[in-house]
Amino acid sequence: MRTVLLICVLLLGFLIGCTSMTTEGEGDGDGDGDGDLTGRIAFDSDRDGDWEIFVMDADGRNQTQLTFNSSKDLSPVWSPDGRRIAFYSDRDGDWEIFVMDADGRN
Repeated sequence: MRTVLLICVLLLGFLIGCTSMTTEGEGDGDGDGDGDLTGRIAFDSDRDGDWEIFVMDADGRNQTQLTFNSSKDLSPVWSPDGRRIAFYSDRDGDWEIFVMDADGRN
């Protein structure tokens, strides 16, 4: 089961070009685009030379890097309660799924 899940995550990362952005939070729900996206956005970026996980406010402010290593950390996804972020990484030498608190601490 873990292998199938890992393959699905890797395929998803490949299909979206190894770039991911997911949101946490609820919008106003009226569909008019004026506040339908609130909360925080988790994304990956190679701005420091290797792929790391970042979060930011929905308006693009307060960008914060959560992972700091020389391996690839990709495709962050929020937990349903918004308290954790799952992502995949090769930090242990093979591709695995990791989970951290939304602030990157644990």
